[in-house]
Amino acid sequence: MKNIFLLIFAALLISCREDKRRDLTFRTDSIEFTKSPSAETLMGILDSGEYLSSLLVRVSPSAVNVGEVSLIFGQLFKTEQCRPGESLFVYIEADTVAGIVFKRKEDQIYRVFRTQSGWEGETVAVDVTFIPFVIKGSIDSENPSLWQSIISSGGNDDVAAAFCNLLEYQADFTFSSRTGDSFEILIFKKYSEGNLIGRTPIISGNYWGSKTRGDVYLFPYSRFTHFSLDGQSAQRRFLSSPVSYTRISSGFSPARFHPILQYTRAHRGVDYSAPTGTPVSAIASGTVTLSGWAGEAGIAVRIKHAGGVESEYYHLSRISDGVSVGRRVEQGQVVGFVGSTGLSTGPHLHFGIKIDGKHVDPLPVLEKASGEPLPPEEKLLFKKAIRYYYFMGEVVSELNFIEIKNFVF
Repeated sequence: MKNIFLLIFAALLISCREDKRRDLTFRTDSIEFTKSPSAETLMGILDSGEYLSSLLVRVSPSAVNVGEVSLIFGQLFKTEQCRPGESLFVYIEADTVAGIVFKRKEDQIYRVFRTQSGWEGETVAVDVTFIPFVIKGSIDSENPSLWQSIISSGGNDDVAAAFCNLLEYQADFTFSSRTGDSFEILIFKKYSEGNLIGRTPIISGNYWGSKTRGDVYLFPYSRFTHFSLDGQSAQRRFLSSPVSYTRISSGFSPARFHPILQYTRAHRGVDYSAPTGTPVSAIASGTVTLSGWAGEAGIAVRIKHAGGVESEYYHLSRISDGVSVGRRVEQGQVVGFVGSTGLSTGPHLHFGIKIDGKHVDPLPVLEKASGEPLPPEEKLLFKKAIRYYYFMGEVVSELNFIEIKNFVF
């Protein structure tokens, strides 16, 4: 089983580990080149709505060819997915830029350096230790929703959103969750130099309910993809709902009596009643075309997707950091939080969909659909991987966190 586990995570580890260049030293509190004491380091933090190229202009000396450097960084990672708070370091030696480092996360660091033939780039290798961690719990009086229970069991909003999105086409969390339902999520926490720096995607997730249930497992077919126990893909074009744990309070209608305006007019969307602060997720990947105040719609986000589809998220209490016009968001990413801004009688999300510029009823559009299933020739290895996940979940659940940190595969 140990060999199966190593196979499953080989690609993940390779993506985080490359041969180190001896002329670069990385520490969690600093990034530095091997350089003389007289060398200078310039630093900048990516602001909300700012692009890497504009950050380079702001931090780098005028002698740097920003277009060329940006292009090289773009060959290393998707620069359009940069987020506020990420760091840029420019190293100057004898009035000349010797190298530039962009740090996205503690284990996602990219370097562009000068050579005799021009600029070159590389991914900086960082020693990362993967520690298994199980999040398990149940829905009860103290945690009446799955989201709350995941957080109280050691998870966070991102883990809860990922779990719900992965199981969404199997389990009905909106209408069928009941007290006593339980769940278990296996992830790996990532450590560098003894410090927690992040986590892996969900490795396996299970939900056992009296009315609904689901399961999902990470498997490296073609690329890392999640599949259910029967080999069906968890990938789908749209999420079935932008909000979890809610109810539909008003549907799509060509003529609805407006409770505030007191006259009948079209209701070009669906209203999801939910408590203020409930996370709102993008139904699919796309580009933000509206982010901010929008009159009657209050605080609003609009996203343009492939195929002439746009999605609308209105009456938010606030918008997530980094969700600004022109930025790309991923399917399932939390773009805002339920509120009651604009023309609203109470906390809810007004969700709309346009296809080729025309509003349509969102519910038929959000029909649950999975991606391509796992090929038959991969199923034997997939079953072996699942058995190992179960083994890991049982072992890790019996260990406390201190013991887990000393666990060696």
